[in-house]
Amino acid sequence: MNPDMEPVQAGDPRVVIGGWKGIAAHYEVTPRTAQLWESTLGLPVHRETGSAKRVFAYADELDAWMAAQRARRGNERPAAAVRMQPGVSWVAGATMLLAASAAAIWLWPGGAEPEAAELRGRNLVARDAGGRVVWQYAFPNLPDAYWSTAARPDQRELTRPMVGDFDGDGRTEVLFTNFHRYRAFHISELYCFESDGTPRWKYRPGRTVRDRKAEYSPPYTIRAVIPIPGRNRQPGAIAVVSVHYLEHPAQVSILSLHGKLLGEYWHSGYFFTGAVADLESDGRHELYLAGISNANREATVVVLDPYLVKGAAREADPDFQISGLGGGEEVGRILLPATEFTRQTAEFPVPTHVQVRDGRLVVTVRQNYSSGFEPDAPEVEYQFGPRLIPLAWGYTAPFDPLLERLAGAGIMRSFDVRAEMERTGRIRVLMPWREAAARNH
Repeated sequence: MNPDMEPVQAGDPRVVIGGWKGIAAHYEVTPRTAQLWESTLGLPVHRETGSAKRVFAYADELDAWMAAQRARRGNERPAAAVRMQPGVSWVAGATMLLAASAAAIWLWPGGAEPEAAELRGRNLVARDAGGRVVWQYAFPNLPDAYWSTAARPDQRELTRPMVGDFDGDGRTEVLFTNFHRYRAFHISELYCFESDGTPRWKYRPGRTVRDRKAEYSPPYTIRAVIPIPGRNRQPGAIAVVSVHYLEHPAQVSILSLHGKLLGEYWHSGYFFTGAVADLESDGRHELYLAGISNANREATVVVLDPYLVKGAAREADPDFQISGLGGGEEVGRILLPATEFTRQTAEFPVPTHVQVRDGRLVVTVRQNYSSGFEPDAPEVEYQFGPRLIPLAWGYTAPFDPLLERLAGAGIMRSFDVRAEMERTGRIRVLMPWREAAARNH
């Protein structure tokens, strides 16, 4: 018998379930969902007399109520409307437990766990391993399929819905980046859902920061969500990488698995992609981020310790120094030289992929040559060993035919590709690698 099941009074033959936890366990849902069913659908819950007002329910009444709901909804579990509690206000950079407006949750019987999630119109739909709908969540505004509608979807891959047991409790959670509209009025925020579809928390990144030239107020756009595995006795975390909707500041937020902001790092430029890895094989995961350094006008790789994230990157050009946040706590920071191709045809190179392959960190940098998407724009791949030691670099495809075509069309001047590749490997170190012992102080 469930330990929360008990008789209310002596001689009562009916099975009684005490407390919201016990009632929720009867249905294999969360207590929050059971409470929503009571408030919106009349779940038969009783309260004892006295000041404590402890809740209880009869198992036969719960079973009869569920049977009636399934018959009404065709064998699905009941929908529970979730409405925003009055008086709740959101502060940029803060997290809290969530009750979102105009949302609905549908559950399959049997406590099915979600294996995948997709966006269908206004609804986030979670499905089990058999493809059945486990739950749906309706947003008040139509979200954009941000990861699939961009001209360069590879740069937004890390904003796709994610499903996994991120907190190690044996149940799967769903992370979803909600993106709505664009520019000054857009919404970009990260939702975390329980396995039954109950919203656990949401986080909206960004706050007002400034440098010598300007002030940069929200909104900020999430570009990557990267789960951080736990290490030793430390739990996992979630890295949220975002950029200002119009200008250059980038924010890296580290959240606990309960949505609490643990630390943030600011960068004068853009981050496009990243990965987490333990290249040192010392049990410590680092966060590797690739983007653009506006102060240096080159591609950059920044390495952070997920559990020691704070401050703003130190910039040699004072015009780009983000003020009032203290110096950044990087593990390492390097610049990847702009190629001659980029210098002639584009403002910046754009890192598009960071991955770990065969024990190496592999960073791919697209050398754009127009403001639009060019499918044949050349890419340079860098391979690094532990401590960001460069091992190899070069174009990912033969470059000479493209150079010959563009030079012949007058788009650029020809140059010595072999000599240029030698120069491209001269990586500049802005922050030498900091060993683990130094980071513990």
